[in-house]
Parts: sequence; C-alpha cells; structure tokens
Amino acid sequence: MDDIVITTIDKGNHREYINDIEYLYGQFNHFYTENNYTTYLDKKENSELDFNKMVTEDFEKENVLCFLAYKNKEPVGYILGYTEHLSECFVTGFISYVDGIYITEAVRGFGLGKLLIEKFSNDMDRKYGTKIIRLNVKSINKQAIKLYESIGFLIDEHRMYKVLP
Repeated sequence: MDDIVITTIDKGNHREYINDIEYLYGQFNHFYTENNYTTYLDKKENSELDFNKMVTEDFEKENVLCFLAYKNKEPVGYILGYTEHLSECFVTGFISYVDGIYITEAVRGFGLGKLLIEKFSNDMDRKYGTKIIRLNVKSINKQAIKLYESIGFLIDEHRMYKVLP
C-alpha cells in the first residue's frame, strides 16, 4: 500500500480529475455487468452511458466528497458519497452515504477498500459530525459484504451502516 496515493476530490476540483473518475465509473459498471449484478441503470442503456454526465450530477450534490486512489499514477479505486441532515427514529443529525466504491481487480485484497472507507468516514465525521455511514450492497457481492462487516458495518434489512464513535 506504500505505492498508493490518495487524492481528495470535491466540488471545487472535480473537473481536474474527470477523466480518471469517468474511467473508474466505467470499470465499476463493467464489473457489475460482468458479474450479472444489476445496477440502478437499465442494462439496455449501459452501452450508451454518459459517464461525464454522471460525474457532473454526482458533484452537484451538497456535501459531496470523493477520494481517488492511484498506483503508479494510474487510477485504481475510488469512493464517492455525500452527507445530509436526517431525522429518523434512531438518530437525528448528519448521515453520510457511500454512493459508490470500486477497487480495480489488480489491487483488490490489499486493504485499499478499507482505507478508502476509513478516510471517507473520518473526513465526514470531522467536517459534519457524521455518526452513521450508510451504503447499499448487493447480497450476492459476498467479498464486499465481508469487507464491510470486518470494519464494523451492520446489516439492517437491505442496508448496511456503521456508527462512528
């Protein structure tokens, strides 16, 4: 992991990294399609996706944060999410959502996913006082579920979340 460089991306600088973000969005989509996971996108549309538009829309959200990981100056992973104020029966305050996380196959299994989640969690807690991180994961994505559970995420029906100290 010593040769991995993590870069913080936000509304102010995302245009500088748009090609790398688009590349990783494409890899993420390919991974899901290849493994017969369904995405929120209609499979018919997958061949014509406008990743530039997707990136632009993601960075229009309030309180958005993204980390890009590079190895030898090549993008190898990302995490992107946002924070919002929410009031539910079990918590009132800021809750952060992981919109997407993807690690390229070449660097999977070396702790990069854990590192990105921890970095995202810590930044959201520091900036907004976030105490819960939520994400969605397909039940057949056993490798991801194992990672999330190993770092403290709990399964709540169809969602997983982590309560920050």
